[in-house]
Amino acid sequence: MASLEEVQEALREEQAARQELEEALHKAAKYGQELLTQVQEQERTIQEYKDKEVDVTPQSQASPMMGRRSSRVGGRRSVTVANYPGENKRKGVGFALPGNTGDSDDEDGRLRPSLQRRPRGASSGKTVMVEDLMQHNQSLEDELTQLRQQLQEGESEDDDEEDEEEEDQWQGAPRPSRKSKKASENVMEEEERGRELQELKGRVEELQREQKELQAAHLQRIKELEADLETKKHETEELKLAEQAARTSAASSENRNKVLLEKFEMVQEEHDKTEKQLQLAKAKERDLEFQLEEQALRGKARSGRKWMPTACEEALRSAAGTSLADEFEGMGMLEEGSEDGDGGEEVSQAEAQESPESQESQASALRRELEEAQAAAARQAKDLEAAAAAAGLPDASDGLDAPGGTEAEANKEVSQALQLELAAAKAEAAKEREASQQALAAAKAADEEAAELRKKLEALQAEASKEVSQALQLELEAAKAEAAKEREASQQALAAAKAADAEAAELRKKLEVSQALQLELDAAKAEAAKEREAADAAAADLRKQLEAIQADAGSGAAAQAEAQKEVQALHSKLQASEASQAEALTRLSELGQKLEAAAEVSPELAQAKAQLQAALAENSQLKEEIKTQATADGESAPETESFWNKVMGAIACARTPPKGAAGTRVTFENREPVRLAIPNE
Repeated sequence: MASLEEVQEALREEQAARQELEEALHKAAKYGQELLTQVQEQERTIQEYKDKEVDVTPQSQASPMMGRRSSRVGGRRSVTVANYPGENKRKGVGFALPGNTGDSDDEDGRLRPSLQRRPRGASSGKTVMVEDLMQHNQSLEDELTQLRQQLQEGESEDDDEEDEEEEDQWQGAPRPSRKSKKASENVMEEEERGRELQELKGRVEELQREQKELQAAHLQRIKELEADLETKKHETEELKLAEQAARTSAASSENRNKVLLEKFEMVQEEHDKTEKQLQLAKAKERDLEFQLEEQALRGKARSGRKWMPTACEEALRSAAGTSLADEFEGMGMLEEGSEDGDGGEEVSQAEAQESPESQESQASALRRELEEAQAAAARQAKDLEAAAAAAGLPDASDGLDAPGGTEAEANKEVSQALQLELAAAKAEAAKEREASQQALAAAKAADEEAAELRKKLEALQAEASKEVSQALQLELEAAKAEAAKEREASQQALAAAKAADAEAAELRKKLEVSQALQLELDAAKAEAAKEREAADAAAADLRKQLEAIQADAGSGAAAQAEAQKEVQALHSKLQASEASQAEALTRLSELGQKLEAAAEVSPELAQAKAQLQAALAENSQLKEEIKTQATADGESAPETESFWNKVMGAIACARTPPKGAAGTRVTFENREPVRLAIPNE
């Protein structure tokens, strides 16, 4: 009973361990579901980002220019407003400064691009910037129209002045020249353009600050993703440790099962030995009952006699030898020894290891004892007959002991008593002979039954040993297969971890490249600032030269023509400086595009996370451990194959996006998250 309780307790412990493993597997499934939802959300945000990342390309508006002055008023480039997912920030706005050589549409008389107003509900977080740019564009267009009007007025005044000079030349009365007014107007126009240039520079600086903020946010996001990757690595390590602990527990449970089986076999052997000892004790008990009955019958026969001559008694004492009382005491001692052996506390190793041959020898010894008892009974009968014959002789002491009457009467009574006693002894001997024959027949039947039971027991033991060996062989094969699968799963998880490390190294390299690009951007900004300072210095020199020209404007027409040439040369220098600034801005925009390309690191991190999720999902193969550990009483683990098939199918569906009717990939905007139903066990 104790061994069965131990077996049941071991089975309960195994069931508890299995429940713990199932709980761990359910937790892993929930974690995989959470990762699936996160991946779907990231894919949805990426799709929204791709849909919303549309350049705000302005429609071209008519802005005709006049003659040689058309090249001085520069237009703007197209404005790109990109919105990152989850952030209301602006990025990628570039301007073309006046005098940009790349925008040669004005010289050909073609249309100049400008901004258009987008509807307010089109994209949140963009309309404010677009409205500001449109207002600024409208103000610049108004200023352009004013400059055109002033240019037309100046040309008309030049024409009037030429007409008046011609009239004065004809009339001979000189008038004051009005070209100084034209030069002053040109200076004012240049000052206005300088102010516009400063405003554009301020806008560019603001956009650069926003770009830096976006870059900082992007770096922070990369750091967060790296931290998530580290946490996932720690989780995989914890899962590996849990897997090793499960393996050790399984090995310990197998060893415990083997020990319990050995104990069970030992208990079965002890039970067989006790059954054999019980059979021997029952045989001895039957012998003792037979002897007790025999002694009771003898006691009754002796008590029935009134008296016996002394010679007869002496003859009986001398012929009796060992009395039945002594034999009964010896058998009582043997019975006590057998009872002590039945208790199972003081059984020696010789009695515990009795073989069927020893049992047969004991049975033959009992038969010999019965035959000896029968022979002793026959001898006693013969002694009684001899005593009766001897009692027929006359004796003096018998005459003295007689109660009264004559000697003939006394002899007659003695002979009658002896005859009665002889007849009783014969009947008793016949009964004893019959009882001994019956006991011998019962002993033979018991021996036959014991042999049959022994054969049945040996057959049952052989069948049980075969079944146990087969069950142990199956368990061993299942354990080997499970260990191989677990080894493969651990190797796959290790390969996935290595791949994740390699991807992390690639991401670090890309981060270093983005940092190098940032340094190049800073250097380009410094160069652009230096070029702006040089352009400002050139503009200041130009203003000083224009003032000097205005002071010397009254010297004459030749000086005015030379001044006009110098002004045109200075204007060409200013255009060249503006062109260099435009080139610097183009370089800035190219660097911004490179940074945008570097911003595509986040999808790759999402792929790394998906691969890590796949590695975690593959660890769900621990479910096979529950199936292989079969209990000793035939219980089997609950089948969870359908649930794990659902889990693996859901993971496969999540990793490969579905296709539409026309074979195109379906976006994740309206896709619902996968919900897994955990079975109620």
